[in-house]
Amino acid sequence: MLVRIPLFFPVNKPERFDTWQEQLSDWWRQTLETIDPFRATRLFAREDQWQNDYNGALWTIPIEYKGSIQVFVLLLMFGMTKKSWIRWVGILSVAWWQLVQGDADMTLFCAGLVLAEAHILRQRRTGRGPWEITPKPARHLVTVLVFLAALHLLSYPDIGGQDSPGFATLSRMVPEYYYVVLDFGGEDMERMQHYWLSIGAILFVWAVMYSPPVRPLFKIWPWRILSDNDSSEGDRFASDEAEEEEEPFLQKLFTNDFCQYLGKISYSLYLWHTPIQNRICWKGYIDAEGAWKAALTTAVELEKSGLHNEAAAALGQGRRAFTWAYTWTLIFDGLGVFWISDVFYRSVDVYSVRLARRVWEWISGVE
Repeated sequence: MLVRIPLFFPVNKPERFDTWQEQLSDWWRQTLETIDPFRATRLFAREDQWQNDYNGALWTIPIEYKGSIQVFVLLLMFGMTKKSWIRWVGILSVAWWQLVQGDADMTLFCAGLVLAEAHILRQRRTGRGPWEITPKPARHLVTVLVFLAALHLLSYPDIGGQDSPGFATLSRMVPEYYYVVLDFGGEDMERMQHYWLSIGAILFVWAVMYSPPVRPLFKIWPWRILSDNDSSEGDRFASDEAEEEEEPFLQKLFTNDFCQYLGKISYSLYLWHTPIQNRICWKGYIDAEGAWKAALTTAVELEKSGLHNEAAAALGQGRRAFTWAYTWTLIFDGLGVFWISDVFYRSVDVYSVRLARRVWEWISGVE
């Protein structure tokens, strides 16, 4: 309906038909193509994925479905393997092959399998493994360094990465497949960022998962030291176990109330951020960019006429206009996305999960 009015400004610009019926039919056709699990997708390369003109963010759904099928197939292949290292070698070999060939998204699903099993094995272990007996300062140093390195890789720029400080060397360390510049709607984006983003994501999860806990200072000094001098070996062992049960240091960044709330509404944010931006905010961003371009054009003309002070004043005025328009648009964008996502989560998402669970219980006979 917003396309017909028109009050909808998506990047992909769906065709505006003459009648409401034709518009709704086109929307329904694209919706069916988005959710069709049997629609053919290219084996490699994200850039050939079809995008829904009404909500471009939904292009990830076919990839997620493909990744889920891959996980099930790998579990069928290696699930009965008694040796964990054989299973890990097989899955990691598939992951590395896909990464080198260019299917970086599928690599993450393989890595998730290995990391999930590593987490389960750590929980089942009765004693302390090689990582747990490593001095805690060394574990903190390793995980924090890996965490920072992962953040750096995850910051690989969309454009100009080969010439950006801190990324130029990394740009020369990718397989040949990634040396391609893509054209997304007239905007060039480097394919090689997919390579480093995938590696950064794997390192990020590993660092958060293996980060050791940090005990608050008031629990350690000075009475903890005094009590340790008088404690028995059994007390010290119990203390070590209690310490291992504490929350890991890096996980504290994501277990606060706000981050947990973001996790709850994450699917709603995924669905609604593009429609809100295209309806409420896209024109604001265009106006902000237009104000800056107009000021830049005026300043260039004034510079050609020798009016340097007036040119500087025009640039300053354009900068203020851009900042004002962009800031207010960003505020309304954030408020609108969070509000609608929260409403959708409470009124649709929660009940959808409950309905799916009840259907599964009814089919499987589980009460």
